Amino acid sequence: KSWTINGNICSGTTQTKDDGQTSTVTNTALGKIGSATFTCSDGTWGGAGNGATCTPPPFVVSAVVTGQYYSSPNPGHITLTCDYATGYRVERASTGATFTSGVYSGPVTINVTESDTYIMYCTNAGVDSIPVTRRYEATPPSPSISLVASPRTIPKDTDTVLDWTIEHPLVAPQSCSFVATPICANNICSQEQLSAVATLNYKLQNDRLDSSFLGSLTSSPTIKSTLQFTASEIAQFINNPSADWTKRGKKTLRVKYSTEFRLSCGTPSQATRVLVTTSVER
Repeated sequence: KSWTINGNICSGTTQTKDDGQTSTVTNTALGKIGSATFTCSDGTWGGAGNGATCTPPPFVVSAVVTGQYYSSPNPGHITLTCDYATGYRVERASTGATFTSGVYSGPVTINVTESDTYIMYCTNAGVDSIPVTRRYEATPPSPSISLVASPRTIPKDTDTVLDWTIEHPLVAPQSCSFVATPICANNICSQEQLSAVATLNYKLQNDRLDSSFLGSLTSSPTIKSTLQFTASEIAQFINNPSADWTKRGKKTLRVKYSTEFRLSCGTPSQATRVLVTTSVER
């Protein structure tokens, strides 16, 4: 016996019944779930009664993770959206156990506080959707640093350009550090070298990024602002699933003497050397 609901066709086998009795049929057609109750009248089955259902199987429309890395002590979230579902279930990959489940009547926001891979199902009448997995990280990974100087070999009193990126820099009040150190023969530095590197360190602490990198000079962020995330920055991006947790900077510096520039975020650290010579090799 077949029945149609909203263009979806289901079918199943009725039981033998006496006149006036009913038979409830569960769909056996592929790609659909549903049931219907038919009444036997004068030796024939009537139409599907009230409450008949026939829908495609449930599926996960989307599962969006927000609040990663920096939410603690507040939870992060996974927002699950289903279609053709009456329920949902979430499991943790680390344990295989059900993390949460419930009735589905619209998008569900699930609070998560522990790093794990979460496996999500939309359900209907005992049928599970194809699972969808999402990874939630409660804490950020160690900072990843890239620092490049160009050119690295220059004549005295000419410019080099420092470019850097820091993925997941430290969070205020902590900060990564950006320091210039003189490269001196036999580790003996002249007063001129020490004075020149002091000027460079002052610039690294107080100057803004190159105006060509971001807007005009007066609106460009400071170099120091690229070395940490502030609470206000985290609040601005924490619920953005595509947030880019990377700081970038570019600064042109005039260098008089050979200098090492080092960018450090605790243990992760990267250095680049700018060599000042009379014979320039690029």
